[in-house]
Amino acid sequence: MSCLQPEAVEKHCGPNASGLKPRLYAALPSSVDAIPAATDGVVSTDITMLNTDVFVEIAISKYNGEMNAEPEGDVDGTELPVRVSGMVVKMEGGKSASLNKLQGGEYIFIVIDRNGKKWIIGDKEEGGFIQIGLQTNDKNGYPFTIEWDTANMPYEYTGVIPT
Repeated sequence: MSCLQPEAVEKHCGPNASGLKPRLYAALPSSVDAIPAATDGVVSTDITMLNTDVFVEIAISKYNGEMNAEPEGDVDGTELPVRVSGMVVKMEGGKSASLNKLQGGEYIFIVIDRNGKKWIIGDKEEGGFIQIGLQTNDKNGYPFTIEWDTANMPYEYTGVIPT
C-alpha cells in the first residue's frame, strides 16, 4: 500500500501514438558506469559508459513492438514486471549470430516509443532479461521478449544514448 500523497496528473491533449520506434538499444550492466538519478521520473543527464563501451542498436519491426507493465501482488507487496516485445525482421546467419550473443542475458535497454520518448529498462544491479526465438510464419524473423521486474514505472531518458 502506498503511503505517498499523489500528485495531479494533467489531461493529455494532442497526438499519442502507440507502439515502439523501429530500434532499441542494449548494453551490459557492467559496461555502464552510471545511470544518473531520476527527478520526477526523468533521467535528464547522460548515461556514462566504462572505457569505450557503448549501447548497441538493434533494428526491430515498426509494426508489432510494444511495452507494457501489469502490477502483480497485493497491498503488502507489489511489483511491476515490465515487458517489451517485438520482432527482428528476416532471418539471416549474421543476425542469428548476433542475437545468439544476447540470448538469455541481462542488459540495460533503452526503448523508444512512437511519441519519441526514450525509456530505460533495467538498471546496474539487475538488467532486463531477453529471450529470442525464431519463426517463418506469419512473419519471417526473430520474435523477442524482454522482462524486467521492478517496483516502479521505467524512467524516461532525455539524455544522449551512448552509441
